[in-house]
Amino acid sequence: MWELYVLKSFLEITVYIVKLISVATLIIGLLSYLKDILIAIFTKNYKEIKKVKNKLGGIVLLGLEILIIADIVETIINPTFKDIGLLAAIVAIRTAISYFLNKEIESSEESIKR
Repeated sequence: MWELYVLKSFLEITVYIVKLISVATLIIGLLSYLKDILIAIFTKNYKEIKKVKNKLGGIVLLGLEILIIADIVETIINPTFKDIGLLAAIVAIRTAISYFLNKEIESSEESIKR
């Protein structure tokens, strides 16, 4: 029985670490974005501004995907129907956001190439 407790504790710590990784990814990405966007604005390089915005979109996508991993592991720890339904809703919303954000990035990259 204690093995189950140890495994659950390990998974809870893992979820916490994965969420921290997601937040760290977003914060580091934001700082990188701010640096790059300020340089692009001051040099008036409009193509670079679009590239930097796309880079931020990619970072947001990565952060969302990492959070989905944390949510899946968290639901494995506490598999109630309420939690599974909540996970399904969260994953659906994050997947929709990821899909449309990815489409926006692809569209923007096409306009940069022209």
